[in-house]
Amino acid sequence: MFCEIKSASDSFIFRLEHCFALYPDFLTNVEIEAKVIAALQKAESYIVHLKEQHRQHLLETTNSQ
Repeated sequence: MFCEIKSASDSFIFRLEHCFALYPDFLTNVEIEAKVIAALQKAESYIVHLKEQHRQHLLETTNSQ
């Protein structure tokens, strides 16, 4: 399972680096920069959501014992 997540993370970073290497001026467009930031914030929010779900699961498990 961890290998799958690690691979997805590495692929994500590789693809971003590839895009920025091909289009170095990509983020000079303010509208595109805002879209990139929004997409990255969406990914960050998802990670925070997963952490909160895990924390909630731990609390429920602890409280049920």
